[in-house]
Amino acid sequence: MIEPTFAPEFDCLIIGAGVVGTAIARELSRFRLKIGVLEKELDVGMGTSGRNSGVLHSGIHYTPGTLRANLDVEGNSMMEELCRQLKVKIDYIGKLTVASHEDEISTLYKLKEQGEANGVPGLEILKPEGMQRLQPGVSGLKALYSPSTGIICPYTLTIALAENAHQNGVRFYLGQEVIGIEKTDLGFLVSTRQGKKLSSKVLINSAGLYSDRIARMVGITDYKIYPCRGEYLVLDKRLGHHLSTLVYPAPHRGKAGLGIHLTKTVDGNILVGPSNEYIDSPEDWATTSYIMGKLREEGESLLPSLTTSDIIRSFAGVRPKQNPPEIGGVKDFVVESREDVRGFINLVG
Repeated sequence: MIEPTFAPEFDCLIIGAGVVGTAIARELSRFRLKIGVLEKELDVGMGTSGRNSGVLHSGIHYTPGTLRANLDVEGNSMMEELCRQLKVKIDYIGKLTVASHEDEISTLYKLKEQGEANGVPGLEILKPEGMQRLQPGVSGLKALYSPSTGIICPYTLTIALAENAHQNGVRFYLGQEVIGIEKTDLGFLVSTRQGKKLSSKVLINSAGLYSDRIARMVGITDYKIYPCRGEYLVLDKRLGHHLSTLVYPAPHRGKAGLGIHLTKTVDGNILVGPSNEYIDSPEDWATTSYIMGKLREEGESLLPSLTTSDIIRSFAGVRPKQNPPEIGGVKDFVVESREDVRGFINLVG
């Protein structure tokens, strides 16, 4: 521990300017606090937050009582008002989770039971005729309909949160990669690769794919992040009318994701994806010809009337997983403050 020569410059420093970090910054900016945000990229939302399906989930997929389940449901109910305040477009278009085989039907009923235990409203099991009314051309034996599922542009949301926080006095340090953290009697001294040193009473680790590395800088070695890449196809807006609600396959136990699905963006494009590939580097955003072919096949099997020939681009995102590939599945989020490193708030997963 080093001895401070002056009071910390900030009441709170946040490491990571994704959607979580910028949301925390905006919330804390309501109070008389000096808040700073450190981000290694040159803009906010450049990592996982800007490279995903843009889906506001209802809360059917996670075990009751877990943070994932509680935050899904609570966040879903809060998001409409937040987007109104920030002037960010949001659309609750619902979701069909489709059973294509007999052995998947029981999964739908388990998801419905789990969702109802979590407080998800309006869940309904549909037969093919009901599925066709909601989404003409969809293929499957039965589907679970979750009307509270929505879509949003995650990058736009992250920018809006950051802009509002900045308007309220939060200072953003972009292009500043944290490489060292020292504990002081009054808080923390944070060093960046670019030569900046900032002091703070409280430090929040919201570094996403790098959250385990940041935790290790203060001596917390409990966590390891496994990067998992998801590749997407983007279809032309001309095909947007083919999709009126989101279409997902029934999930398979032990898989790290929710399967390749069809989603619609708030701008009218259709996304097909994501894949689910454990990779070595958290910055490996490459797309591959093999996965592109797999996405085409899966997309057309969910909605045979959809042609994937009008592809305008592809992209990939990388998600942080806490389970290694041989285990798969998901662990719950970690949100903790610890007695062994007082003043350090850890967000992992």
